[in-house]
Amino acid sequence: MTAALADLAATVDRIGQIPTVEALAADYDPHRWYGGPGSEYLGTPGLMNSRILPLTDAAAVEVYSSQPGEPADRDPEILRAGAERTAAACRRGARVRSLYNARAHEHPQTREHIDGLVQAGVDVRVLGGPFPRLVLLDRQHLFIDNLVVEGAAEHSGWHVSDRAAVMWARLVFELMWDRAIPWQALDRATDGAVTTARQRAILHELEAGYSQQQAGPRLGLAERTVTKELAALRDRLGVRTLYQVMAWWGRSLERALP
Repeated sequence: MTAALADLAATVDRIGQIPTVEALAADYDPHRWYGGPGSEYLGTPGLMNSRILPLTDAAAVEVYSSQPGEPADRDPEILRAGAERTAAACRRGARVRSLYNARAHEHPQTREHIDGLVQAGVDVRVLGGPFPRLVLLDRQHLFIDNLVVEGAAEHSGWHVSDRAAVMWARLVFELMWDRAIPWQALDRATDGAVTTARQRAILHELEAGYSQQQAGPRLGLAERTVTKELAALRDRLGVRTLYQVMAWWGRSLERALP
């Protein structure tokens, strides 16, 4: 009986500790949704979307995303569905922030899409140079591009659920956000500019010491596109050499534009 009572007392003591242990769950996240120690490799765009979309539909606090890619024509139905999903997050009361490549402002379809997002309540800003692609949901889920698995499919990535990594990425996003220009102010800021957003991005890369061959991959542009843009800018400025372009650029107020 003495032994049984001792066992019973120990069990009651362990039960009494349950509320304390449960309170730690938010910080230590012991229940992994999909297994793994804190990050999971998703090897195809389809897997990425199948994981991101339902979590986005459930997000109630924050939906942060950064889209550094070069704007291009897309299926209107896909854009419409994405816009509706984002607008629904706004209606649920989530704070929705989207960071775009500044070249999106000069692409008609993307510009129309973003204008619609802004009308739905999304806070949109733009950056001119390279920045990382990511999606942050409710301070719990982070989706990033694959930088680990060599030879992987294009647009594969990682789902990160480790809270320390997620919150660090959120800080990185906020630092980028603070440097960016609000979408609504872009018309006024770029009115009368000699350069386009793409040309400014190339010049920033050259100014940082990268060659034309290096600037293209960093910006997601073909080397031929970089050459063509610089030639167009030389014609616009009425100069013959890249040295003259960079001399003008060094004194230009347009260096502050995205």
